[in-house]
Order: sequence, then structure tokens, then C-alpha cells
Amino acid sequence: MGQKTVPVEQTFESYLAALPDTQRRDAAILAVMMQRVSKSEPKIWTGNMIGFGTWHYKYKSGHSGYTFELGFAARKTGLTLYLSCGFSPLEEFSQLGKYTMSQGSCLYIKKLADVNLDVLEAIIAKLYQNFKAGNATS
Repeated sequence: MGQKTVPVEQTFESYLAALPDTQRRDAAILAVMMQRVSKSEPKIWTGNMIGFGTWHYKYKSGHSGYTFELGFAARKTGLTLYLSCGFSPLEEFSQLGKYTMSQGSCLYIKKLADVNLDVLEAIIAKLYQNFKAGNATS
């Protein structure tokens, strides 16, 4: 069975153009933020996800593959941020604003106007630095 999440031949610009105005603005802002943190260009992956960087993972079961280091998707219900690094308790979350998160590595934000963008970028940067230091959760 092949890997499900892979880069696709679509430009980030065409992805943005297909989004409704509000989502387009939020996606553009989030892309700039993640590009600044990861120092990687945005690439579209299966499932309409925008990924930054590439990460080779390997589970204890032996399953391995590639995914992005940081990423997000603009969904009808809001933004889903994929932070491969997982979450550690950061005091910044108390200053973020309106969000929810999964037990794994997804942060859900309905719209960027609901959160403090400086705090969001600080959280993404801290979690990404943790990931790059080899502390990813897989």
C-alpha cells in the first residue's frame, strides 16, 4: 500500500485562488508565518494540505514515510494546523485566544481574527524548534 500523504502538482497560488476571500486571507497570513518559521516554501499535499519542509518518519512498527514538518489546511469549519512536533504545555496557549486542539498534533482555529497572531507564531516557532531538536511525537 502506498503512502497516502504526498506532494501534488498544484501551486500554492492556485490553491489560494480557489478559496473564499476570508479563508484566502487567513491562509496567506498563515503561510507567511509558517514559511518564516520553517524557512521552507509552501507545497500542496494530498488532502488540500499546505506543507512546509519534509520529514521522514518511522514508527516502531516499521512503517515509515514522508510528510511535512509544519502544515495547515483551510477547511470550511476553519483552519487546521498540523504541527508534526506534537504539543508540549506552553504558557503561550493561555494568551492565544479561541482555539481547540487534538490530543495529537492538530490545532484548530475558526479564523485568525480569533487569535493573537504574535502568540500563534511564537507557539509555532517553539514547537518547531522542539521538533527540529529531535523531540517529535510519532
